[in-house]
Amino acid sequence: MDAVTLARVDAHGKSTRDVNEELRALIAGGQREIEVLHPGSRHNLAVGILEPARIVFRGDVGYFCGGLSDGLELEIMGEAGWSLGADMMSGRIVVHGNSGSSTAPSIRGGLVVVLGDAGARTGIALKGGTIVIGGSTGYMTGFMAQKGRVVVCGDAGEAFGDSMYEGELFCGGEIADLGSDTVLEEPSEEERSWLAETLEPFSLGPKSEWRKVRSGGKLWRYDKKEFAVWKEAL
Repeated sequence: MDAVTLARVDAHGKSTRDVNEELRALIAGGQREIEVLHPGSRHNLAVGILEPARIVFRGDVGYFCGGLSDGLELEIMGEAGWSLGADMMSGRIVVHGNSGSSTAPSIRGGLVVVLGDAGARTGIALKGGTIVIGGSTGYMTGFMAQKGRVVVCGDAGEAFGDSMYEGELFCGGEIADLGSDTVLEEPSEEERSWLAETLEPFSLGPKSEWRKVRSGGKLWRYDKKEFAVWKEAL
């Protein structure tokens, strides 16, 4: 951040509404570099911001931080709660710690990076963009993904990729259990190059060897005549 253009919001003693109103006022006034002090794990910070801006939170944030945003760049110097960046259209979020369950649910674009571990249901209903978990992630990561990519450098919990339609999941550690209708395969050379290029800026890499998980396609359409196929997949 350039010290000349840096604006600061001190959240100490203020409500979430007060903090968000200050952020919106600064951005509406043309400010594009903002630092938030003492976020205090408040929920719903920096939600619904649809203009480009870079916001750094100096501490932990609660759930839904950066949700419903478009073009926002967030850096969280601490931990993040549930549903980080939910429904984000574009932008970038980097967490210098761990995140809670449902990290980056239903995002349509952009990049979400958690340098530590993430909870269960990371990338649920993913519709685009890229999610990177530097550590491990919990159960049902990638559940019902429709597009986009999830990269887990460490281990993945149970039901990895369960009922996903499209998209790709990559795991660099152990997978506790594959979800319904998934296919496990080796990444292509092009995908390995993409992984290295994506992770290099964050000094991240696989715990052991990369493996790729994609949909098997059996559950894309339901036909009662093929109930046996569904029963087997489930």
